[in-house]
Amino acid sequence: RGKPTNHKVYGETLAVLAGDALQPEAYRLILTAPGLDESRRAACGRILAEASGADGMVAGQVLDTLHAPKTEAEVTEVHRLKTGAMIAGACRLGVAAAGGSGGLMAAAETYAQELGLAFQIRDDMLDVCGDAAEFGKPIGSDKEEGKVTFMDLLGLEGCGRAVRAHTEAAKAAVADWDTDGFLAALADSLAERPSGGPFSVRRRGLSASGGQPGRSQKIYGRIYGICCIFIRFVIYCMALSGGAVF
Repeated sequence: RGKPTNHKVYGETLAVLAGDALQPEAYRLILTAPGLDESRRAACGRILAEASGADGMVAGQVLDTLHAPKTEAEVTEVHRLKTGAMIAGACRLGVAAAGGSGGLMAAAETYAQELGLAFQIRDDMLDVCGDAAEFGKPIGSDKEEGKVTFMDLLGLEGCGRAVRAHTEAAKAAVADWDTDGFLAALADSLAERPSGGPFSVRRRGLSASGGQPGRSQKIYGRIYGICCIFIRFVIYCMALSGGAVF
């Protein structure tokens, strides 16, 4: 946010080709990941395909751009697919890469979906009452584009309650595994964030990004936060297995 997109800087042709190249690159990295046997590589590849493809993020984008969701159920479904699917993919990838249990996989899925909804609802709130310089895009852009958001459906107070409810549900889903409180702190930081910047965890002595977020930190913040979640679930699986995961 705050910078011209690739197609503005490099042209549409190169921007599309860059996207085409990055998608198979993700699968190449999985298929050549050191320390993973063939079954875990296959599981990780399938999770990424489900999260990013026609059953996940792409489906959410189609619903968002072509079908103009209007009701709370429709808007929730869009963001479950568009936002929650990729966060869930990161969580599930961590469990799969480390050979975690089915129970942890289910907890990771629930945590991610609840976290994604809390994040999106907070995002809608900030689009109305946030600071444009901090948020990274013009305030009120969703309304100008004619989008129905959680703010339209629930109001400011209703959104606040929903953010807290989804955040607590996310924390409860992983309470049995979150021994150091990192995932709970991450959920709290997203629910309370004053801007659209990166996943910045400062509670309980934890930090996922240092200092005040600059422009480049904002751009890469979501990717960095998702990577942190992935690594955290790998660590939990290692702890449960006595460290003998890879």
